[in-house]
Amino acid sequence: MSNITLSISDVTSKAWELAKKHGLILAVVIFAVGAITQSIGLIGFPWGAYLGAIAESDTDALLAMADSMGATSALSIVGGLLSIVATAGIINIVLKLTRGTMKSFDLEGFKMPFKTYANFVGATIITTIIICIGTILCIIPGIFLAARLSLVPAYLIDHPDAGVGEAFSHSWEHTKGNFWNLFGLGLVYVLFCIVGLLCCCVGVYFAQAIGYFMITVTYFTLCGEEETPECAVVEAEEVHL
Repeated sequence: MSNITLSISDVTSKAWELAKKHGLILAVVIFAVGAITQSIGLIGFPWGAYLGAIAESDTDALLAMADSMGATSALSIVGGLLSIVATAGIINIVLKLTRGTMKSFDLEGFKMPFKTYANFVGATIITTIIICIGTILCIIPGIFLAARLSLVPAYLIDHPDAGVGEAFSHSWEHTKGNFWNLFGLGLVYVLFCIVGLLCCCVGVYFAQAIGYFMITVTYFTLCGEEETPECAVVEAEEVHL
């Protein structure tokens, strides 16, 4: 278990420096992934009939469309799964950029074993269910669980041979004693997103890019160099604009 105390300012500063170097291309990829996966879920949706039924307040037509949404719902699930898969690839690339083993954004980072993708999808679904249950119980448990399980995605990608249970155990142990700092980082990320939305909305994608770097910097910091050499935090190069 790590006794490292997370510094919100250090994590934010390092994430910001990395985002200044790689955030723009990462934001474009995030936007493209979102547009593609959401479009898949909307294939076959009868927008014309739907808008016409709303305009005419035709309740029967709306109910009939709801009954026939099975195929669209299935495509939405496919889109959601593809989004999770894409997130795994993005995290792998961001891990490499943060570590310094990748000098610029490269789609080669999406080349990972099927097992890694499968474990990531499974862990994401399990984590989402756990957090949702915690949130339903009283919101606060959901926030606590989200913070304590925040290292699961990065650990699974960084350790292709690891199992889902190992990733959960690692995250739980290495986030111990840092809940409030992780919670604070979450608030900082929300602030970035709000600012991004105010920047004609498109800035939110850059904010998400910063969020990815916040995750990886946090992971490397709490992992601790003394525990495994590959978890050493590589300082970002200073960028002078």
